[in-house]
Amino acid sequence: MATKPSDLKLKPWLLAEPTARGYETAEDLKDELGAELLRIPGMGGAC
Repeated sequence: MATKPSDLKLKPWLLAEPTARGYETAEDLKDELGAELLRIPGMGGAC
């Protein structure tokens, strides 16, 4: 079963970013470089 980004309990504004970039499941994110994911606003953990 594929995990949807909405299942990750992200804040709505943060959930919109991976969805807009075309990621449909959490498994889509696993092949992405960590540095690329941290460039998404809000994904780096900083407030």
